[in-house]
Amino acid sequence: MKKLVIIFSLSMLFVILMIFSAFFYIASTGHKTFRYDLFFEDRKFGAVKVDKYVTEDKIILKSSSTFYNSLGYPSVKKELFLDKRTGLPVKYTARPTGIKGAVCSLDILQKGDRTSALYLDPPVFFELKDFETGEDTILFAPEDPMFYMALMHHYNFWKKGAQFFEVMIPMEAPVPVLRDKIEVRYDGDAYTPIMGKRIETERFIISGSGVPSMTVDLAKYSHSLVSAGNNSDKTRFVLTELPGRFEKILAGDLNIYDAIFSPGGVSPEPGPRAVSAVQPRTIRTENVFFESGKLLLSGRLRTPDGDGPFPILILISNDGLLPRGVSCMFDALAGFLCDSGIAVFDFDSPGRGKSQGNFLETDDFLRVECTGAAYGFVAKHPLADPTNITLAGVRGGGFIAMSAAEKKPAVSGCIILGLPVVPTMETPGQPAEKDYVQKYIKQKGYGKFDPAYMKTVNDMMAASFKNVQNSNDDVSFFMGRKLPAKAYREYLKRKPYALMIGFDRPFLLIFGKDDISFYPGFDATLKTAFDAVKTSRIAVFRNLGPYMGEVELVDGEWRFKINPDVARLIANWIKERQGAPAQGAI
Repeated sequence: MKKLVIIFSLSMLFVILMIFSAFFYIASTGHKTFRYDLFFEDRKFGAVKVDKYVTEDKIILKSSSTFYNSLGYPSVKKELFLDKRTGLPVKYTARPTGIKGAVCSLDILQKGDRTSALYLDPPVFFELKDFETGEDTILFAPEDPMFYMALMHHYNFWKKGAQFFEVMIPMEAPVPVLRDKIEVRYDGDAYTPIMGKRIETERFIISGSGVPSMTVDLAKYSHSLVSAGNNSDKTRFVLTELPGRFEKILAGDLNIYDAIFSPGGVSPEPGPRAVSAVQPRTIRTENVFFESGKLLLSGRLRTPDGDGPFPILILISNDGLLPRGVSCMFDALAGFLCDSGIAVFDFDSPGRGKSQGNFLETDDFLRVECTGAAYGFVAKHPLADPTNITLAGVRGGGFIAMSAAEKKPAVSGCIILGLPVVPTMETPGQPAEKDYVQKYIKQKGYGKFDPAYMKTVNDMMAASFKNVQNSNDDVSFFMGRKLPAKAYREYLKRKPYALMIGFDRPFLLIFGKDDISFYPGFDATLKTAFDAVKTSRIAVFRNLGPYMGEVELVDGEWRFKINPDVARLIANWIKERQGAPAQGAI
């Protein structure tokens, strides 16, 4: 009996030891979670969580980013699959999410020296099939911690010094995968402040001809990513949670010291709130639903205090996902206009917010139809003045506004917020843009890439546009995804400036010289083109930003404030519709 007890006890001890060993192995190697805070000029604007999984044949990195004070998309989820033996990429996905819930996507597959990629932000998409990128090319982008983890996996810490790597750069835009050769250079030891402590780190400088220069700190013994900062735009992310005590003990990262933080440093901030518009003084908000064909769409009617009737502005969003900046601009503009005695209505396109429909299948015809239905809804509202209803759209939404107005003769006029161009860059007096990709990536903070490669990239873009324009298919399929070929074809056929020249009612075009589509002399060209359009008005600002406003600190919180000159111009222009037509002038 005693032997059985001993055997049983030893067996249980063995089982417990095996379970403990399994948990120990998983905790130390199988799955780790890293959390980082994102900063811009020492102001926290987001957070990112990176999960690292190690399987029998793969290393899997999953990133989930939330942006509190960014005017872009509020969240992005990414996954990167690496071959465990070589550390080279196998598969990558990115899923940015807009304010109203719609999602765009970027998918990359790597097989040997060939890369296939698909970017989809309806109606825009871009296909890249079996493009030669090299067998030893690493996937890297400076805006996410998981890319640094993947890159430093290839760095030889025994050799140190400067080491060079060929990288592919995934762009969350309808452009091909970019390529660059980057240098990772050891820059000495440092003590980096994190979580109220200073941790002993090794510092590296990453640089290339296209990617911006970055400073990266890794934990000295475990080589875990502690922080990384862009040396040009003052953005950085800082570790806020280590993956667990096991790694710290094994790696020797307990060699930490009390930190001395400078004012405005990276000390924790309690519960950051997403940036929002400055609250208006007098406004009533009515959440409504209205019919457009077979669809039920959601919207918001904001009216001033009083019995009305009020002039009303209908806002139409941009193409693709809805960034927080556009939502903040709508809220701020609604507040200003309501204070000026003007009501504002905005609605969710099919598949956005609470609106029925499929975001992927929303084409120009459907958007124009929905805008017409929105007009019909507000024209019957008891607080609206049906004789003074204006349509306003952001960039591509401006084209939709004018197209809808052509079908509704009672519309008073249209406002276009930002230059409503398409990728073929159809603008008066200028041929199609020859370096669209370089112009776009410069705005994103990248430098000059190899000219020969950039020519290849631009040729690929032109071929992609041509393939879509010459297609007769309503939909196409690539990498298992359904693509809105008909909707994209309509998008590429837009001629917004020709529409403006032939428009028979007043319109107001507002843009800044910092617009990505602006070129020197563009304002003079427009003045000449619209000289005969006596009811047009063109307002050009020196620096307006993509959302016609800026984020500032209001009562301890970051709020979006629309440019007051823009808001005042819109309010006065709408009120003019009750009198004589506006005369065109820049």
